[in-house]
Amino acid sequence: DFLLGTGSFTVEWFQYQTTATNFARVYTQGIWPTAENAVSIEGVGAGGTGYLWLDGLGNVPATANPFAVSASRMNQWDHFAITRQSGSNIQIFRNGTRLAFITRAGTPTYIDANISSSLPLYIGSEGDGVVGTGFSGSITNFRIVKGYALYSESHSRPTSPLTAVDGTVLLLSATNPGTAFVDSSGTGKTTISGSVIWSNNSPF
Repeated sequence: DFLLGTGSFTVEWFQYQTTATNFARVYTQGIWPTAENAVSIEGVGAGGTGYLWLDGLGNVPATANPFAVSASRMNQWDHFAITRQSGSNIQIFRNGTRLAFITRAGTPTYIDANISSSLPLYIGSEGDGVVGTGFSGSITNFRIVKGYALYSESHSRPTSPLTAVDGTVLLLSATNPGTAFVDSSGTGKTTISGSVIWSNNSPF
């Protein structure tokens, strides 16, 4: 299900970052510098630099830097969505506003990147024992949809928990302690919590 190939996809989540750290990973398959599918927020100070990794290729347009979380954005919920329309473009949204639009002419390696890894998916770190990659804060409603770019233009930020729409291959809604680590996509993924603790802090 995580072999997204060169097709359309959507990865989205809500995050509440409490501390900026040097190498925070929101999610990742694989490790730096060859992560197959990942988002990291690296550096402190003015929010650091955001990186999108597809097929081992890092960075998004520096002028957009959509994942950077400045001091003014700490301790508040943000909704992020990354979409790729097969053969067309990649877009990155924060709270419904499009912050990056990557075309084939600008960065062909991103548009055509073949996401073919079957590595485990880690959310909130780069993997067991990888020091310094932990995300400080909360992540919820993490959803991967295969075969569909759900957002093609700026839109309203979701105001209720995400659901398992067509193509959903992972959905961690964490609406209560009993579902904190349960995949609600209907595909029966097995999740392991590590040191994650459920919180009633919610974006809704």
